[in-house]
Amino acid sequence: MSETIHVVTGFGALSDPQLSTTAATILKGVVGNPAIPASEQVTKAQAALGAFNLTVAAQPHGGVTATAEKKATRRDLIVALQHPGSSHRQRISLASIPSANQTPMPKHRG
Repeated sequence: MSETIHVVTGFGALSDPQLSTTAATILKGVVGNPAIPASEQVTKAQAALGAFNLTVAAQPHGGVTATAEKKATRRDLIVALQHPGSSHRQRISLASIPSANQTPMPKHRG
């Protein structure tokens, strides 16, 4: 059975719950994956996801300050997910890394 690798882009178009779920899914596939060494980028993305989830939970009734904080942590999370990994030769985002149970697509030579 062949598995498909999905490259995720357009994080800004996702709702807050969708962004949180997507980020958690990406990080679940990256953390502990033997093909991907632990990196500062992964740590930053994990911290950004935690901060984002806290600000979303702290904003049940809105408010200018709570909304500004949520927007800032949302932006930080998106940047952390899109930031190219400096420890890899190939410049990739966390969203394009296959999970531990997926087989990378072969490179087209031609």
